[in-house]
Amino acid sequence: MIRRLPFNRRTGSALGAFLLLAVLSGNAERINTPYDFPIKIGTPAWKAFQSHPEMVNACQMPDSTPRRLSTEALITTCLNYPLYRDMFCYNDFQIGFQAVSTNFNGLMELLKRADLTKELLYAYEAIKDADLPPREAMEQAVRHMCLEMLLAQPAVIGALDLDGEMRLLRECWKKYSKKRSRLDVFDRFTLSSVCLVMGRILKNILERQERSGISMSDETLLFIEKPGPATASRSVIENISTTAENVLK
Repeated sequence: MIRRLPFNRRTGSALGAFLLLAVLSGNAERINTPYDFPIKIGTPAWKAFQSHPEMVNACQMPDSTPRRLSTEALITTCLNYPLYRDMFCYNDFQIGFQAVSTNFNGLMELLKRADLTKELLYAYEAIKDADLPPREAMEQAVRHMCLEMLLAQPAVIGALDLDGEMRLLRECWKKYSKKRSRLDVFDRFTLSSVCLVMGRILKNILERQERSGISMSDETLLFIEKPGPATASRSVIENISTTAENVLK
């Protein structure tokens, strides 16, 4: 026989409120669909903007939305952010990244996620580089640069152990090699972000002395600290790519 427990109205109300909150919180965690920005680049509404601050304000998500998105959906949302290219308008891409992360509430939230490094690595490994026509390939490359700038952040790389660093280094090398096979499309600009990720990984390994054969010039160390068009010289790219290849052998 099932024994009925006495019902206390106050306890029952509290329990009901708790269960409702749990359901609502659970639903908030299950939003896996990226945010759809209501105003798109190239539309009449976008062309009507008179200033950059207007564009920034129009691209903010509603206050509660970033917290409700899963990390995977939030990563895609940040890659779809209409103004993500702003980070590459600076001579120092790291300063550009910080400017965008300050101006966009989606990126602010993403950088707080405990599972950010894991989800970024999954997203990067899932990229399948297709042999697209030059213009489309360049557009895709710039989008991937945004993902690489996320991966290049010290807090992201710092969350990896040596095995994780080698896994990311190997994936970066694949992406770099693919780009180098199409010199008709990709230049030092599009190679700079993937080299930055590799360079920062190699620098961390060098400082911990966990691998031999890592040598970095002063010019390369400057690029790792202040990445951008002016510091991404051919010799820097060669130094990083050659060192990465030797470490992965």
